[in-house]
Amino acid sequence: AAIIARRLNTVAKELDIPGAEAARTRIEKYCEVLEKELLDQFDRAYRKGDAKTMQHCAKTLHEFNGGGSCIALYVNQHSFFIQKVNLTETHEFFDNKSWNDLANPEIAPPPLDKGLANLYQEIRETVKQEAEIINAVFPNPMGVMQVFLQRIFAQLIQSCLEHLLKESESLSTLAYLRTLATIHIATLNLVEDLKGLDMHNKKSEETRGRMEGSQSKADTLVDVLNQCMMDLFVPYTEGDRYLEKEKKSLVELYSSLLLQFNAYHV
Repeated sequence: AAIIARRLNTVAKELDIPGAEAARTRIEKYCEVLEKELLDQFDRAYRKGDAKTMQHCAKTLHEFNGGGSCIALYVNQHSFFIQKVNLTETHEFFDNKSWNDLANPEIAPPPLDKGLANLYQEIRETVKQEAEIINAVFPNPMGVMQVFLQRIFAQLIQSCLEHLLKESESLSTLAYLRTLATIHIATLNLVEDLKGLDMHNKKSEETRGRMEGSQSKADTLVDVLNQCMMDLFVPYTEGDRYLEKEKKSLVELYSSLLLQFNAYHV
């Protein structure tokens, strides 16, 4: 029924005969109702943990219109994002006793913030679990995982990165640079771990062009993760931004040492 409705909708849009407009309106209305019913059915099955029904609805919607609405429903209502929506407002961050050591050039940089380290471990565990569900339910698992990972990086990791960098920069530019370097290494390790996931790519050439829900053309997990990594850190490294921070840090350190020298010799 979904395939027939999609084909009727396509044909109706191309017709230019008396009564075609009314037919288009009725077909479009039917398509909207059909999609809503399938999404409601998918949602109920998701809440019950009924993978078989979820698979049926996901496959039907994928054949109907690419399944973008089904993917969005699955990702948007995921408990992981709901639980972490106010992550940076909790007390999970800045709980390392050595946090203030970031600004001290005489002390080695402290380890990754405990809150972020815990978040990255949760991401590893959650994505691994979701990979199994997505592979079993969706006919285009790589496309779904792409949306899921992009949401993780854009909503969770980016907000934490911005929060940590803002706080560290309030200490000094050196603290900012150390924080950025530490987070970059930890995120790179996270990305490398996630690249080991087994995601099946079931998309055919016919359905590839109808895939909705993402503007990226990446087809492999490695491509998706590399793009997420680049998008996350480009705002801090593009052009001369990073070099300017390095120069500013050197000026601050030199000024501090010069001040100490003058104070000692006066």
